[in-house]
Amino acid sequence: MKYENIKEGIFIERPNRFIAYVEIDGNPEKVHVKNTGRCKELLRKGVRVYLEKSSNPERKTAYDLVGVEKNGLMVNMDSAAPNKAAGEWLASGGLFPDVEVLRPECTYGNSRFDFCLETKEKILKIDFSRNTCPVQLIHGNDFHSSKYLLQLKYLLMLILKSFAKILYL
Repeated sequence: MKYENIKEGIFIERPNRFIAYVEIDGNPEKVHVKNTGRCKELLRKGVRVYLEKSSNPERKTAYDLVGVEKNGLMVNMDSAAPNKAAGEWLASGGLFPDVEVLRPECTYGNSRFDFCLETKEKILKIDFSRNTCPVQLIHGNDFHSSKYLLQLKYLLMLILKSFAKILYL
């Protein structure tokens, strides 16, 4: 996975989940944020951000905000990037060399998994976990953690049947 046409900017503000204002070459620019999470610990006024220029001239915004600097490191803000990179790795034989079928967004019961991978010998449901809030999971007091617990239940059922693997990124 590779980003093209990267430009640096300075974060100004984020009025909603999808849009931010960034200073690019001294001018404020409205950009699309590729992560609908709050990200308040990352997106602070004055931080350096990384933008990918769109090749689509019909778009309402010319750039996607794909990265932000935090403590001297670049943090990827593109919420689709982990699965895209994982899909490329799986397709190239990174987990099993004899991949015959790779389908994104497959289901089992009422749960959705990132990938379904088939080899000559196995059918696996694979989820690349990005859970960063285990305390919230333990309390189970909101929709997301309840959904995560249900997914874990299905994943454990699949593991017991030797149909699933868990990979943590």
